[in-house]
Amino acid sequence: MRSEQEKDVQAILQLQDLDPKELLSMAIFEQIESRIIVDKKHLLEYDYNEQNDNDLDSSPDDESTIIEKYVESRPGKNFEVELQLYPGFHFNRIFNALSCDVFVDGNRVGDRLLMQKDYSRRKKNPLKRSLSGIEAYRAGKEELQKFKFKHLESHSEAPIKKISSRRARHVGTIRIQVYKYKVTQSLPEATVADEPATIRTSEAKLSEKCLKGLATDMITSFDAPIEDEISPLWDGYESKQVHNICLTKNADIFAEGLQNIGILARPPLPPPLEERPRESLSRDELLELLRRQDTTIKASKQTIKQEGKEPTLKPVGSGKRARGVDEDEDAEPQAVRRLKLKVAQPKPIELSDSD
Repeated sequence: MRSEQEKDVQAILQLQDLDPKELLSMAIFEQIESRIIVDKKHLLEYDYNEQNDNDLDSSPDDESTIIEKYVESRPGKNFEVELQLYPGFHFNRIFNALSCDVFVDGNRVGDRLLMQKDYSRRKKNPLKRSLSGIEAYRAGKEELQKFKFKHLESHSEAPIKKISSRRARHVGTIRIQVYKYKVTQSLPEATVADEPATIRTSEAKLSEKCLKGLATDMITSFDAPIEDEISPLWDGYESKQVHNICLTKNADIFAEGLQNIGILARPPLPPPLEERPRESLSRDELLELLRRQDTTIKASKQTIKQEGKEPTLKPVGSGKRARGVDEDEDAEPQAVRRLKLKVAQPKPIELSDSD
C-alpha cells in the first residue's frame, strides 16, 4: 500500500515549459527568511551598505534578489542555519518546492527542501528547516560535522593553499541560495551512495594579500564527525530546477569588526580608577590604583625636597683683576670674600742721653 506522501507527490502535475521571467516577484522573497542560530537564539543582524557582488555563482540571466547582512558572530560557538517560510507564500503549478542551498566561505555544505505539501498544513505558523553541519554517510552510518565560528588568521608568508581572488571574496560569509523546483514523481526506494566521505577542515590561515579590503575577521570551521540522524533531503524524489529566485548573503563578522567599519558604536571609555567607587574595583584594579598613588606620593616628596634646599653662591671669576682696568662703580658685587689681614706691630725705639 502506498504511503500518503507518495500519493501526494505522484499527484503533482508534470513540469511545463514557461518563461523563467514569469516566475520572479519581489514580494516572493518577503516570506522567505534565513537566520543564524547560536544556543537556540538567532544572532543580531545589521544592514550591509556596500555594493553587492555580482559573481555569487549565479548566471548573468538570473534576475535574483540579493539581500546582504552583517551578523554579530561568536568565536568558538557552534551555529546552525535556519530557514523559515512564512504564511502568504504561494506555490503554483509551475513549482511545488523550494531548494535552499547553503554555502560557507564559498563552499556548498548542504541544502534543505521546503515543499508545498508540508507548507499547506501550516496556515498560521511558518515552515522551518535548519542545517547545523555537513551531513554524510560513512561506513554505513549517518555522520554530522557541526558548523563552528573561528577567528580568521592571516600571515605575511605565501598561503599554504592557493585560492583565487573570487574564492577569497567569499571567505567569512554564509550564503543561502534559493531555487524554485518542481518535484515530478516519487521513486520506489531512496538510494544512498555509501562512499567514503571527505572530512571537512577549515582554512584557518590565509595570506594578507588575499584578505586585503575584506571587512571580516571570522571563518567557519567544522567539528569532528559524530554519529547523528540526518534529515531527509532529496532521497526518494525526482525533480527539475525551474529558476533561481533569490540569493541571500550574510557576512560573518565579529563585534570588533562591526565597530571598525562603523556599524556598531564603540563602547564609551570607562571612568578613571580614581573616580570609581572602591567597592566596584576588582583586585587587579585596586593594585593598579595603589601603584598610581604610590608613584604620585614619591613624586611629591621629591619636589618638596628640592624646594627646601638653599641655593649655593659661587664667586664669579678668580678674584684677580687686570691692571689698568677701571671698576664699574654701579656694578653690584656678585659675592663677598672675607680676607684676613696680618698687620705688623711697630717696635719702640729707645733714645740715649748721649745723643
